[in-house]
Amino acid sequence: MAAKEDVSKPFGEDAGEILQLCDESNDEGHGEGTFEFDVDEMKSQLGIDDIVKSVAALTELVKRKVDNSADTEVGLKRAKLVAGSSFSISSPPEGSEPSTSAVAKSFTTDTETAEPGYILPSICEDTEVFGPPVSDMIANIVNANCVTKPLEDKVKEIHSRYQTPRNCEFLGVPKVNKELWFDLSKPVRMKDLALQDFQKNIVKANQALVVTLERVIKAEDKKEKIDPSTILPQLSDMLNVLGNAFFLTSLKRRDELRPHINKSFQSVCSKSTKITTLLFGDDLAKQIKDISEVNKISREVSCSSRDSRSNGSRTDGKTFQQPINKQDKQGQGVNEVITCAGNLANHIANWRGITTDPWILEAVSGYRLELASQPYQLFTPSPIIFSDSESAVVQSEIQTLLDKGAIEHVEYTQGEFISTLFLVPKKNGDYMVSLDLKDTYFSVPVHPLDRKLLRFFWKGQRFEFTCLPFGYSLAPRVFTKILKPFAATWRSKGIRISIYIDDILIIASSAKQAATLLAIIRNSLESLGFLVNIEKSHVTPTTRITCLGFEIDSVAMKLFLPISKISRIIQSRKNLLQNSNPTILEIAHVAGLIVSALPAVRYLQLHYRSIEFCKSQALLAGRDYDDHSCLDINSRFDLLWIIQNIATFNGKVFQDPEIILFVNSDASLTGWGASCNGQTTGGRWSLSESNNHINFLELLAAFLALQSFVSQSNIHVRLKLDNTTAVSYINNMGGIRSEPLNTLAKQIWHWCMSREIWMSARYVPGDLNAEADSASRLFSEDLEWSLHPTIFSELQSTIWSPDIDLFASRLNLGASKVEKYVSWHPDPGAYAVDAFSLSWCHERNVDSLQAHVSQVLNFLADCFGEGLRYSTLNSYRSALSSTLCPRDGTTVGCDPLVSRLLKGIYNLRPPLPRYSSTWDVSVLTQYLGTLFPLNSLSLKQLTLKTVSLCALCSAGRSQTLGALSISNLVQHKESIQFIVTERLKTSRPGKPSVIVIFPSVPSKPHVCPMSTVSAYITRTCNLRNPTDFRLFISFVKPHRAVSPATISRWIKTVLSDAGIDISIFKAHSVRGAATSAAYNKGVPVENILKLANWSNESTSRRFYLRSAEPGMPDSAVNVVHLV
Repeated sequence: MAAKEDVSKPFGEDAGEILQLCDESNDEGHGEGTFEFDVDEMKSQLGIDDIVKSVAALTELVKRKVDNSADTEVGLKRAKLVAGSSFSISSPPEGSEPSTSAVAKSFTTDTETAEPGYILPSICEDTEVFGPPVSDMIANIVNANCVTKPLEDKVKEIHSRYQTPRNCEFLGVPKVNKELWFDLSKPVRMKDLALQDFQKNIVKANQALVVTLERVIKAEDKKEKIDPSTILPQLSDMLNVLGNAFFLTSLKRRDELRPHINKSFQSVCSKSTKITTLLFGDDLAKQIKDISEVNKISREVSCSSRDSRSNGSRTDGKTFQQPINKQDKQGQGVNEVITCAGNLANHIANWRGITTDPWILEAVSGYRLELASQPYQLFTPSPIIFSDSESAVVQSEIQTLLDKGAIEHVEYTQGEFISTLFLVPKKNGDYMVSLDLKDTYFSVPVHPLDRKLLRFFWKGQRFEFTCLPFGYSLAPRVFTKILKPFAATWRSKGIRISIYIDDILIIASSAKQAATLLAIIRNSLESLGFLVNIEKSHVTPTTRITCLGFEIDSVAMKLFLPISKISRIIQSRKNLLQNSNPTILEIAHVAGLIVSALPAVRYLQLHYRSIEFCKSQALLAGRDYDDHSCLDINSRFDLLWIIQNIATFNGKVFQDPEIILFVNSDASLTGWGASCNGQTTGGRWSLSESNNHINFLELLAAFLALQSFVSQSNIHVRLKLDNTTAVSYINNMGGIRSEPLNTLAKQIWHWCMSREIWMSARYVPGDLNAEADSASRLFSEDLEWSLHPTIFSELQSTIWSPDIDLFASRLNLGASKVEKYVSWHPDPGAYAVDAFSLSWCHERNVDSLQAHVSQVLNFLADCFGEGLRYSTLNSYRSALSSTLCPRDGTTVGCDPLVSRLLKGIYNLRPPLPRYSSTWDVSVLTQYLGTLFPLNSLSLKQLTLKTVSLCALCSAGRSQTLGALSISNLVQHKESIQFIVTERLKTSRPGKPSVIVIFPSVPSKPHVCPMSTVSAYITRTCNLRNPTDFRLFISFVKPHRAVSPATISRWIKTVLSDAGIDISIFKAHSVRGAATSAAYNKGVPVENILKLANWSNESTSRRFYLRSAEPGMPDSAVNVVHLV
């Protein structure tokens, strides 16, 4: 018996049955079943037909021994076992030694004539010549081995039984030479290793054959009869390994054909596709049709997605009508009972086609209950007493479960576990998903060994569940895991499908696609053993559907709460408010309803934690759910808010809006800091704030950062914090562990709600939050100065009451100071930031690019009130006309009201020239004459004298003097000339370059322009930058070229030192003083215009030529060299 038990392992129970049949046949006296073989030489090469014929020969061999036919005494004269090589053993003549003979080309009995040869059939033939049938049991084993991959442990067990004989050294898998192996690429190596695995099966079949032949030959030599049970294990092993080789060969053929198959249909080449008489299965045509349909839908989905993203359009909320299949209604009537218990086990082959997960395959075949320890029941629980009506319901349900096969009558078994039977109300007829599975849990079978743990009593009878019951706590998890590969299969094809236990939602871009996918997915579910409940399925494509208690709107992309549920929530809250002493269970019921509505109602999370907190505090005090409790004031306020606003905020978007602004914040025990777009701010905590926990300070810092940097509305702001508690309280809109944190979080969200700001927070490590961290620890104490409150109050009472403090911060505003202030950095309560940057538009909240005419009039009027002249206001009008958008085709400057205002300003404050007279040039020349000799002057004195003489002689602007370059200097005997190549204010296309001349005045060397410029160039020669050739450089290090503004400042300094009133006369007045002096001395106007680079005489007379005080000496004229 022990030997027979070992033999049964490779085949399992079927092999054991074969051995039992062999024993029975021998006992009945039909002969001892002796085998006789003829041995022949090994010759043929490995081929697919060889394996097929080997399996056929073995099948015939086993069949004959099972059937124990009458000719068993003679046995099989020859057995063709082609497994890498072909062997045949023949009975030797009496008295002679066994010898090899020609290769056996056919398989014959004693009544058959051996053919001299066997012609292999063509692999492309359409028909196959079949032999006589074998028993169904053997046929099932052979078919299973040829089309199903055996368990790896089973194959290893068979391989371990056989070894290569020492004298058969070539009976093994040849290895690739080391000299070549390491030069091969990895894909080539993997391909060869796969072929080696295939050859191992052939080798093991040969080894088993050798063992069998050896035993037969020895029996022949000794003239002994062979007991079939001694060679049947080897025959069984050969059948297994050859079947495995056959299966691997089929898979290899698929792999070879895969690259040449249309890419869209290559999924049919997967190992999960079941092999039949056809390499790719019998339902290939249906698979290709389904794949074509799914690929078509996937392409349409992709195109529609791109179109939706490009133009932002969506379909309207129209409901498309799709008639329900009449067969569906007839096949699944309301009152019709369909046996579905454990139905998944009947479709295990199809499950292997979508997953190789051993846990799922085992659960589908027969789920084993997941137990931490074996349950033990001391006594059987007493049954619940039901009323007559309830008993009728229970009896009806039990009969239904019996009809479905979900339960069965059983007898007592040791170790059983009896559960209490009770009723639970179930909602009926309110499912509007795309597909609803019928009797979901009942479709999963429970392993027979575990069914004794799922028993109950009813009316003295013992029942047990054969499948997953609805009361099993792990049933949702088990079913979700089972459906996971099904969902993954469709999602991999681009199909949008959502599965939650038995509710399946299918999403498509059009009604036609939705209807097509509905039919295909339904067929797929039924092929796996599920039953679809059409009565509770929503088969009409629509853009708004109810799923899991919510309404999904694909047009608005929002999740809504049904009106019926809103009404129920409002009514429950009203009842709770009216109840002055509710039970804790009633409070928990209301809190549960709020939690169930959270996914669809915005800001609802802000207003349920006070109710949850009341319930938690009551339970922590040791009270039971049936005890009474009172609602605090916060809970009542939240209940009122929900009643008033739940309908308003019903509808939550699936995805948060795009993030517009990122704000970092951090807190320390001394202060807070924040950063945004390169700006940082922060400050110290007040005395009361610093006493709080660091988590509270982190959340407060986030609030101050929002108030400091966020001034827009209707945007999404992302806060970045290095405190997980603060992040959690922001994202969850509060919490129940800390009442202060919850209160502060609600304040932050209410501040955002009032400005239509959506907020989210994200944790960042501290080293990535360096700017905000530094701002929370480093402070400038010198900036926090303020007046003493008493002094400030006296100033207010005696002088004036200010409206705004232009230099303040959040903490230095006492009770006596003004509420409106401007801060240096972004500040939570500041009216504005940086008082020096405030503008008229900012103070009045006016759009500087979209201002109205009335606002322009107010601006011009305010400027007039500040003392600005007509010419300045007229320039403002021109600037506003070029920047503001025209209204009705008319610019602001041409608006009749603006024109009337400017005309009135002209009449009230007509334009006047800057100077009615000019200063005496002799005053400047006399002062410059004192700066002599030149070699005794400092660099600063020499620089100031040179600049002043050049301005006086050339009558040029500061821009012109700044553009003089020593690279464009031309030295003459009586003058130095500079050619100005840079663009000046008066430069025009076609106008020649300006030439500036500094003449020599030998009669007055102390004010000679030429000698002064030459001395300046010599003095600064070694100080200049080699790459910069400008004439005037700074007299302080690093001696760089100076700007026109610096030259103007130098000229003003010289005018002031000469005694000229610079509060009236600016640096530019030198231009008018020089030309006026020349004009008064009779210099022709043409020469003056040429010198000053003026285009016409009117400009010079309007703005420059003025009468000077009498007594101007001739030296001034000589200096300017205009005579």
